[in-house]
Amino acid sequence: MAEAATSRAPDFTLKTTDGGAISLSSLRGKKVVIFAFPRAGTPGCTAQACGFRDAFPQLETRSAVVLGISPDKPADLLKWTDGKALIATGSPFPPVDHGGVRHRIAQSNNALIFPGLGLGVAACGARRITEGMIAAAAQALAGLVNAYRPGAPLLPLMNDLRMVSATVALAVAKAAAAEGVAEHPLEDPIQQVYSRMWRPRYPQIELA
Repeated sequence: MAEAATSRAPDFTLKTTDGGAISLSSLRGKKVVIFAFPRAGTPGCTAQACGFRDAFPQLETRSAVVLGISPDKPADLLKWTDGKALIATGSPFPPVDHGGVRHRIAQSNNALIFPGLGLGVAACGARRITEGMIAAAAQALAGLVNAYRPGAPLLPLMNDLRMVSATVALAVAKAAAAEGVAEHPLEDPIQQVYSRMWRPRYPQIELA
């Protein structure tokens, strides 16, 4: 089901092409234009991208921000943009070396949010999931991103999923308590969250 035109996206923070950081909340009140192009480096897409570049002063006067989306491989996008592309993919990709910088490619996977969201709800006994809890989960995830190191991934790596889930859960439980929907606000948040995390421990079986 499509989101209503008045729905607000949760805040996030990403690295910019100049090595700084930008948050969605900093774009509030502006128009965001998504530029989807099928193939990096082709004449048509390059011409369109140059058109956005040339029209950028006019877009700025209208408080518009342009974000590009492409199905190309990370290496193609980094080559096409000379290392300035901000990349997150659905499937895992190996790091890409470009211009003396090793770019770690982020995997945009809902596993970075949903396990931690559920864990936080279970830990505090939240009666329901609020928009504020979802926003807190997104902000906690964004806070784990290194927005200043060249080539750093836009999202935490999947190898760090347990740490990510715990961080998200703590933020969700805190938001639930603040909004009054937590049946059992956490008194020892770190210990209570980690005690509820599943651990893959299996009994040893010996064959006779």
